[in-house]
Amino acid sequence: MKNVQATGDLTALTEHVLEQARRSAVDVVSRAQKEADRIIAQAEERAKAHAEALVRAGMDEVNRVRKQIISQAQLKLKEELLKEKAEILARIIGEIRDRLEGLCAKDGKEYLNVLVGLVDTALAGEEAPGKVVIRLSSRDLKRYEKELPK
Repeated sequence: MKNVQATGDLTALTEHVLEQARRSAVDVVSRAQKEADRIIAQAEERAKAHAEALVRAGMDEVNRVRKQIISQAQLKLKEELLKEKAEILARIIGEIRDRLEGLCAKDGKEYLNVLVGLVDTALAGEEAPGKVVIRLSSRDLKRYEKELPK
């Protein structure tokens, strides 16, 4: 009987140890699952933050490129406007030169009237004219040397 008793005690002891091992294994698995869930949640948060940072960086780059494109377009527009202004001024100067040459090609009296008008306008702008300097081309000086003293 002692054998049976010892065998029964051994079986009970084995069952008890196995039961404790099962409980311990369930506890370890439960803790491991919780730790795994925590690690996964942290990884998901980091991935989400990284993705948001990439999106922000991408949007910043898009905004920078957009501003650069707008700036380049504005510069090109200003350049074209300046070019147009220069062409318009060149045409105006050309027309004035043509008209003045036309006035000179005739008897020269109309051109003289224009010169006198310009001088009168310049003098009228002066409140108290002291000394007035009139610069003429050598051609005009020779052509109108008799009329100039008047």
